[in-house]
Amino acid sequence: MQFDVYRLIDSGGLMDPVEVLKIGPARGELVLSKRRGDSTLMAQLMKPDGSYVLPVMIYAQVIKIDEKGMLIEGTQVIQRGDSLKARSTSARQRWLCKFPGQPAVLAPRTKPHRRDLARDAAAQRSGFDPRDDDRDVERPSGEV
Repeated sequence: MQFDVYRLIDSGGLMDPVEVLKIGPARGELVLSKRRGDSTLMAQLMKPDGSYVLPVMIYAQVIKIDEKGMLIEGTQVIQRGDSLKARSTSARQRWLCKFPGQPAVLAPRTKPHRRDLARDAAAQRSGFDPRDDDRDVERPSGEV
């Protein structure tokens, strides 16, 4: 299905909504699929010829969905070459996905909580995000 996708995070963190609207959307076929050998989602925005419009997002989560579109958050992976062994970089990313023709309404940036800033900074340094930790999830008795 065709979507207009607005990238909401750049290398400096959340982008200013005015700047996001000024840059404009990327348009393409939005594909959400399970990763091979894994149960996590992968989000791709593709052209009709099969090439990527935006870098692939792994560990994608649909944060919000309504009749106008959806908000997806995950880890963007950027390949640094054409070979399979090429190095890649990754960073948090958030996409606002709207049906073509729907207006993009972005809330003004609010000041994040201090603990959220500290958690995000620690995740960028170590590559580990505490939100992905499942150690404190209660398991049924007998399950390890």
